[in-house]
Amino acid sequence: MLTLSQPDLCKAFKISARSASLWCKGLPSVREGHSKRYNLADLLPALGGKYAASAPDLVRLCRNENNPVVADVGDFERARALDGWLNLHMPEAGARLFNVRQAFFGGLALGFRSSALMGETEFLRLILPRHGAILAYLITGDAATLPRDWVNWGREFAVVHAGLERVAA
Repeated sequence: MLTLSQPDLCKAFKISARSASLWCKGLPSVREGHSKRYNLADLLPALGGKYAASAPDLVRLCRNENNPVVADVGDFERARALDGWLNLHMPEAGARLFNVRQAFFGGLALGFRSSALMGETEFLRLILPRHGAILAYLITGDAATLPRDWVNWGREFAVVHAGLERVAA
């Protein structure tokens, strides 16, 4: 997960801490010292289209938390908001996202020979861009951030995010 600190957000857009707080109001955050860190996947839709051109700069300012969990069922609407924001404000990300999803589900099909995750495909499809490496690629086009082994990565990502009670069945 890519996170951005509030001071970095202020520097990037040359805004006050108060303005940043208003932009980020209601977004999940983690307190770090005297400031907060926001998930970039949640922050981008909150910024709207006016600042879409600044997204690559924000990626460079972000810290990758390497957290394997990028979403839970409660994040479905935020995942939809990110998907809509990417499609509306970064059209070049659409083709990249198609290729990522194709590689992910291809790797998942090879790495998980069971239909246990069939009920989770829409959720997995939507939350995939919330992963830090995937989001960085979608915004910057730098494929170096992508997983190299889609079979193992896809299996791990799916098991972590799927309803574990359904996978165990």
